[in-house]
Amino acid sequence: MECAEIALYLDTIISLIRERPMNKKYEMFKENESDTFYRIKALRDFGYVRTGDIGGYIENESNLSHHGDCWVSGNAKVLGNAKVLGNAKVYGNARVYDNARVYENAEVFGYALVYENAEVYGNALVSGYAEVFDYAWVSDNARVYDNARVYKNAQVYGNAWVSDNVWVYKNARVYKNTNATVVADEPAQIVKHDSLSFNVRDGKVDVAELVDTLKKTESQF
Repeated sequence: MECAEIALYLDTIISLIRERPMNKKYEMFKENESDTFYRIKALRDFGYVRTGDIGGYIENESNLSHHGDCWVSGNAKVLGNAKVLGNAKVYGNARVYDNARVYENAEVFGYALVYENAEVYGNALVSGYAEVFDYAWVSDNARVYDNARVYKNAQVYGNAWVSDNVWVYKNARVYKNTNATVVADEPAQIVKHDSLSFNVRDGKVDVAELVDTLKKTESQF
């Protein structure tokens, strides 16, 4: 087969794929005419979702992919240009909005917020009243929960857990195992617990030890 014939053949296949009707997995409907968002209803079985199940809320069809087992349920909302893809789940009273992305097998639930340009992916879980925003990433098997905040260019990954009232920000990295490590790319105040803060300069600090120290300090007041 000549190169021109191969190119024509490939173009034909691509056109057929593009023209193939999408097997949509949900439909959108408004509960109230004044709403600026839609509730979703499953049109077919996938994952743990069954045909007819009522899901959460999205603002437009681009918020939730028709591919994979991703789903929005409960009172959760995905708004703006945010996207839920792959097998990701957003549920409870969680909110994902602006340009945020939740994908692969990640889950966002409770009252958690993921917004601006943040990304949550891998097998990561963001829950409680946690917030992930700015350009922050939470990935792998990481957990961010309670009232924790991850923002600016911070990243939480590996098997790290960030919880309680800890704030991780600027260029901080929290990773490895439960006794996570914070690494500062520059001398900066990067971890904050309630009204107290800790400076990391050219080194590492164990997050679990840091939080314990801060709690002991607070108990002295």
